[in-house]
Amino acid sequence: MLARLRAFRRRVATPLLCDEVLTDPRYMQLERVFGDLTSTMRYFSRLPATPRGALHHLLTVRTFPAHLAG
Repeated sequence: MLARLRAFRRRVATPLLCDEVLTDPRYMQLERVFGDLTSTMRYFSRLPATPRGALHHLLTVRTFPAHLAG
């Protein structure tokens, strides 16, 4: 598994982005967060860790929480 992750990180191909992503700042932010494994895992590690916190997050957050993406 670790070897697969290392191979994935060495990949140098550029992602194919559609025009909506390239022109909309909201989509550009999402692409920066979820465009690679490192930033995706950083975002997920900042989500609530308890069931109660996750439920609160699910019920109260209506837009992408940019403060978690940092």
